[in-house]
Amino acid sequence: MRVSAKLAPAGLLLLLLAPRVSAAQEPDLADALALDSLLNVPISASGTYQQTARKAPSSVTILTHEAMEQFGYRTVEDVLAGVSGFYLSDDRNYTYLGARGFSRPTDYNNRILLLVDGHALNEGIWGSAPLELPIDLEALERVEIVRGPGSALYGTGAVLGVINLVTRSGGAIGAPQLALRGGSWARRGASVLLGRRLQSGLGLALTATWDDTDGRNRFYPEYDAPDTHDGIAHNLDWEKRWMLQGKADRGDLSFSAWFSRREKGIPTGSYGMVFDASQSRTTDDYGFAELKYEHALDASKQLRVRGFVDHYGYDGVYAYEGYDFLDRGRNEAVGSEASLRWDIGSAQHLTAGAEYRRHLRASYHTQGLPGDVQAFNVPYGVASAFVEHEFQPIGQVTVLAGLRVDDYSTTGSSVTPRAALLFDPARGTTLKLLYGRAFRAPNVNEAHLEGFGYKLNPSLHEERGHTLELVLQQRLGPSLLGTASVFRYRLNGLIDPTFDPADSTYVYRNAGEASAGGAELGLEARFGDGVLAYANYSYQHARDEATQDVLTNSPAHLLKAGIAAPLASWFGGALEGRGESGRLTVYGTRTRAYALGSAYLWFTPQGGRAADRGLQLSLRVNNLFGTTYATPGGLEHLQPAIEQDGRNVSAEVRYRF
Repeated sequence: MRVSAKLAPAGLLLLLLAPRVSAAQEPDLADALALDSLLNVPISASGTYQQTARKAPSSVTILTHEAMEQFGYRTVEDVLAGVSGFYLSDDRNYTYLGARGFSRPTDYNNRILLLVDGHALNEGIWGSAPLELPIDLEALERVEIVRGPGSALYGTGAVLGVINLVTRSGGAIGAPQLALRGGSWARRGASVLLGRRLQSGLGLALTATWDDTDGRNRFYPEYDAPDTHDGIAHNLDWEKRWMLQGKADRGDLSFSAWFSRREKGIPTGSYGMVFDASQSRTTDDYGFAELKYEHALDASKQLRVRGFVDHYGYDGVYAYEGYDFLDRGRNEAVGSEASLRWDIGSAQHLTAGAEYRRHLRASYHTQGLPGDVQAFNVPYGVASAFVEHEFQPIGQVTVLAGLRVDDYSTTGSSVTPRAALLFDPARGTTLKLLYGRAFRAPNVNEAHLEGFGYKLNPSLHEERGHTLELVLQQRLGPSLLGTASVFRYRLNGLIDPTFDPADSTYVYRNAGEASAGGAELGLEARFGDGVLAYANYSYQHARDEATQDVLTNSPAHLLKAGIAAPLASWFGGALEGRGESGRLTVYGTRTRAYALGSAYLWFTPQGGRAADRGLQLSLRVNNLFGTTYATPGGLEHLQPAIEQDGRNVSAEVRYRF
């Protein structure tokens, strides 16, 4: 229901406390296995044009195709779990991503911006970012993860970070692939990848993925009574999802399209509905199509123009005594963007552009008891303009300044600047001093929900954030890269539902204020013979400025490490571990600290993991030691914390034709 704001054995961690690779080879980079490629892979999520990780004016992690394959990641959640400063929660309906100590329960990830090939997936009603995407990671060239504010580039929602899933082109996919998967709790799935570069220069890529899980019985002691089935939700933790994605490119012109659907059962009895009701579920559809044209006007000017359409659909069924509560959201949008990059000289670069997005429909409809219907539809537009200037006053120093203005037809204008100073004092050393502002405009649900105990607030305005960060990247040898950063941010005007005793209703207000400071340390390495390794530690102290209490759902310490290696030409694997301190729940209790391990094994009967053709078998075990742990839920849950998955296994058979 989207009425509301949508330590284990120490030996493993000691074994894994070797250095992580967060970037891997691109097919067109001859030095892809060298450590330098960690800093020189071109990325796009951090700037208005492609930059390397070394020159990006942000704190960046890149997970490329090789790294994801070597560690055996199956899902986007697997990828993000090992990234410094990020942590996950799962309320058995949706997955939530926290960053640097901030994760509002049931915010639907609306302070994280999720992109596919630079196209924003966040929808226009709740602003949600779908981490549960049913995508075969073999279809990804890399994942770009940018910490901190990104509103100066992307506008609303890019408050805590930007995640860009870069898909592979037709030429990069190579031989057709077919994969079959199975695992714990009757998991099964399949995917097909097709790609080809024709002699005419036309590149075509197509990916189709399907996954189903029957789930299992789950016990919740808060419902342990005879009239609530003794606290057992029977086979309600099921999930069904599928995705189709295609790309075509030739010369300066490219086209991409995406459609995915996910249905999920709800075992937790959230929102006070009937516990153990089989009909309770949510369905989410995400789709877009985009046409892009990039052309060099001359040796110094690059033009980019794109047009797009977006679709989002949501349906929920919640069982109550005597009736089913139904809610439904629909969002359709169209838009276009144009930008020009001008290389004024070898030491100066200017980028400017404009974007317009029109939400043709942003509707929400509910139906409960007969005659009890609530609905709204709020079409709106957003006009944006941005400019960014980069120059080098001296050879070792780069200065960047950028500004974006977003004008909403519903809530007015927002101005978000950013600035960066990059200094290379010696070979192998880079210092970055970063400042940025970010904002999140009130979403349609917060601004226009009325009924069900809620009322409108015409004075609701945007959330605002300010971040200051210092980053050091240091080569520590031919195979080892160290990264250290310290940061401080403050978020003002956080939008929360508050109770109004005058009429006993809830109303969304800009009532919250939070701040955080912390530090992140990381090691990334590529040793000989294809060995990849990493280790990182994050400390984050986030607090509520009104109460001076620690924020809910905010662990102070995160420790992660992993190593992947081929053990023979035909066999290899990976081990990973991550530990986390406890979190405060919305009910004032605390979850326990925990540590998890995972293992991955692969086998190619014909020998050679990198073979273009042939059979590959793989096995991944999550929560290797069967740790019992929980993450906080929201106020819609009777449970202060939701127990997470125990030990589980997934196996895959993949054939490259």
